Amino acid sequence: MNDDLAEQVLAAHPNRFAGFAAVALQGVRAAGDKLERAVSQLGFKGAMINGYSNIGDMDTAQYLDGPPIWDFWARVEALDVPVTLTASRRLTCSWFRRSHSDSSMDC
Repeated sequence: MNDDLAEQVLAAHPNRFAGFAAVALQGVRAAGDKLERAVSQLGFKGAMINGYSNIGDMDTAQYLDGPPIWDFWARVEALDVPVTLTASRRLTCSWFRRSHSDSSMDC
């Protein structure tokens, strides 16, 4: 996806468009590698990520402030690039109820 964007849009219109690399944080090291390549080789300006990543199934999430993601943030900082968050649908009700058992909110 990032290669196609670089080849078909950015190369054709370098003064009109800029790209943000789509990276999936289920593989933190791979996400950092993909971002570094996109910035250094493809000319992208930053990364686009979801607000959380499903890990295993739809009821399990890894949030962006957890220790497993810190290596990705270190790579972002080293590259000195911005990150944009895309909207993610919320987790299923069963996850919400397990995580917020004290809440009166209905999911």
